[in-house]
Amino acid sequence: MNNKYERLGYIDNLRAVLMLYGIVVHSLTLGDVSVKEALLYPSSLVRMECFFIISGLVATLFYEKYGALETFKMRVNRIGIPLLFGIIIIVPSANILIKSYTNQIPITESFNLYISPNLQFYEDKMSWHLHLWFLIPLLIYTPITLIGKKITKAIYTISDKPNIVFLILFLALSSTILRASYAYTTNTTTLDFSFIIRETLYQSSFFLLGCILANSKNLFLDFKSNNSLFFSAIVPLIALSIYFRNSELGNLLKLASIFNEAIIAFILSSFLIQVFERLGKLDGPVMKIVIRSSYTTYILHYLVIYMFALTYNNFELPSEILIPFVGLSTIICTTLFHKYAVEKNSILSKLLNGK
Repeated sequence: MNNKYERLGYIDNLRAVLMLYGIVVHSLTLGDVSVKEALLYPSSLVRMECFFIISGLVATLFYEKYGALETFKMRVNRIGIPLLFGIIIIVPSANILIKSYTNQIPITESFNLYISPNLQFYEDKMSWHLHLWFLIPLLIYTPITLIGKKITKAIYTISDKPNIVFLILFLALSSTILRASYAYTTNTTTLDFSFIIRETLYQSSFFLLGCILANSKNLFLDFKSNNSLFFSAIVPLIALSIYFRNSELGNLLKLASIFNEAIIAFILSSFLIQVFERLGKLDGPVMKIVIRSSYTTYILHYLVIYMFALTYNNFELPSEILIPFVGLSTIICTTLFHKYAVEKNSILSKLLNGK
């Protein structure tokens, strides 16, 4: 691997698939189906954790190639603009449709709320960030990207041949301590940012690992090649995770549960990266379009999911049909919208893709 930028192809593929998996997960908010828990559980273990590892890796490679100033500009544009547009326009619109669907209000009435808002309609607290919360930590993590090389050098100062297993254990412990700090924070502040505080603290170790992997070819290779060692532990760790989730836990066991699931997330991320590396770059024309449009799709998907859900409401479809139908419709619609609108309109491209 003479040019480490070559690995971006399959990393981008994995990132796009994780985003599409998010659409599957969020489509499940429409109702209950027999496979709901089976689909939600893997997502809760690895989806966002792996995404943040990839984000740290890609951001660091961009920094190495273009420097600090361009990296800062890129992150402000690529993350900040879609976040601002999403919070002002997309999330409020999605929240109205979600409330409309949940309360079984006709779609015409839900759109009338824009013109003549019903304050009673907003009594229940609605998420101001919805699915776009992940963009906030990505902005906050910019300094980690810029000092990632120094952190990696510090690791090699401690040990000439750092062990990836010990690094993962250390980062998992860091995530656990940081989430415990979140628990303390929520008891001492009335700020309505508790979820974002929690995830920003917890996911920072995953982002940091991505930065370290980008700065160390040896650690990156070790991360992908230690699967035999990792997977000897995965079954008991997942069994322990299920036990913890179904038990009443004291504070010490809650910390053990967080630590356990952080390790699982690192192991499964290692496996996913290796799988997608072996798959190689997906060059099919359909897959190319889907991957290229994945950011647009993810930014818009909650709004589009509930637009389709309200549209199909009159058909009284069972959840087993409605959910996959809405999810697939959302992916197709947003992919085509990206190809024929976002890519051809500089304003839409800036608002939804930050470029």
